Amino acid sequence: MDFPHLANVEGWLVPQALTFTHYFAECFLGDEFDSLEIGVHHGKYFLGIEQITPVPGKCIAVDVFSRQDLNIDNSGLGNKQIFENNIKDWAFAPRRVVVLELDSMDIDPQQLGRNKFGIISIDGGHSREHTFQDLKTAQDLLAPNGLIVLDDILNQDWCGVVTGALDFFNSPYSSRISPVAIGFNKLFITHFSTALARKTQILKSRKDLEGLGIGISKLTPFGGHEIISLV
Repeated sequence: MDFPHLANVEGWLVPQALTFTHYFAECFLGDEFDSLEIGVHHGKYFLGIEQITPVPGKCIAVDVFSRQDLNIDNSGLGNKQIFENNIKDWAFAPRRVVVLELDSMDIDPQQLGRNKFGIISIDGGHSREHTFQDLKTAQDLLAPNGLIVLDDILNQDWCGVVTGALDFFNSPYSSRISPVAIGFNKLFITHFSTALARKTQILKSRKDLEGLGIGISKLTPFGGHEIISLV
């Protein structure tokens, strides 16, 4: 799949992260799921997720936007008007995009729909507390065959992300999800019960992934889990 918006939408994204997300969706997600991103900025990754998500699946965008008083660590400065213009210009099905202007700490999983989201991207507040809570929320929302993608996992300027992630995966709250791969500044996470099967399939698909410009470096430990290092 081509993503023509990448050259036209401002933001921070290693293109292979989106390529791997598309690969995962084609292999494991089927033809019916909803998607969500926490912290969309101007939509660079969100638009890719939207284009991957089958119609009529919903695509929900959560960001504080104008409520910058809630952006306590100054991690990004999303503009709602720019985001909505990008949706009009580049989304596959703009009308199915739902924009929620709120702090991700206030997301109600019951209201959005537990266990129904195929792709969930976390790129909101980069504090330890936001990361921990966003993973807890995503765990409740993730469909059994779905994928969570946590951004800035090893970004030295935002160590709250890796701190929050490690704290979460070593806490009693981490009961349903497990990291399976890391690469392109993102941590890829699946349902605990499918994690081993997903890692096995990804390793078997080494040649297919190489054809997509994605390499497999090694297996590496992360928070008590053995995960795949993508390069």
